[in-house]
Amino acid sequence: MMIKQIQASALENCLSVIRESFASVAKKFNLTEENCPTHTSFIKLRDLENHMNSSYLMYGYFDNDRIISYVSLENKGAMCLSFAI
Repeated sequence: MMIKQIQASALENCLSVIRESFASVAKKFNLTEENCPTHTSFIKLRDLENHMNSSYLMYGYFDNDRIISYVSLENKGAMCLSFAI
């Protein structure tokens, strides 16, 4: 197992981890893409691409080549913006 910086080729896999991690919260509070489109469980690939192209540092915890958790940090004092297990 290893922590590695996310490459563009891994963004779709990150998307799955993020959505799955936040899905239980969305379900608990009856959030849907229609009533809460900005909730993290509904994040879009273009959002991650925008993060990658801005000041976000993106890392994944990998088991072999499979990402099993994700964290993104804003490169301004290392404030944690999102964390998904």
